[in-house]
Amino acid sequence: MPHRAKAELEREERADEEYWKTLDTKAKFKEWAMRNQYKIILGSWAASMAVAGTIVMRNRYQSTPQKIVQARMWAQGLTIGVLIAAGVLTQTQRAQSHENRSVDHSWAHILEEQEKEEQEKLKLRDSPAPAKTAAAPSS
Repeated sequence: MPHRAKAELEREERADEEYWKTLDTKAKFKEWAMRNQYKIILGSWAASMAVAGTIVMRNRYQSTPQKIVQARMWAQGLTIGVLIAAGVLTQTQRAQSHENRSVDHSWAHILEEQEKEEQEKLKLRDSPAPAKTAAAPSS
């Protein structure tokens, strides 16, 4: 049974690779962004914090605590923008997946593999064994 599941996983992996090959660059980027959206959100927060901190730290009329708060506020604002964009992408993906909903029939593929294996076992069991040649006794 484990080798059937492995075969099914390999089949699904090949199907994913074929799907990836059919996508254009824009669709590949969108797919990558959907799979890595939390990393993008975290990275954008860190980058916006660094950029805002660099810009705000130039102001010599504010104290350091004021600069930190100012940089944090700018970073939060930019991160909220990224979160809104991620929400829009997620909603778009959900709408598309609802329209193109596919049913998981992997169980059927596993049953087909099992049936083939059972038929092969029956063929091997029912096939006549090769005739053994009797050796003549030597005197």
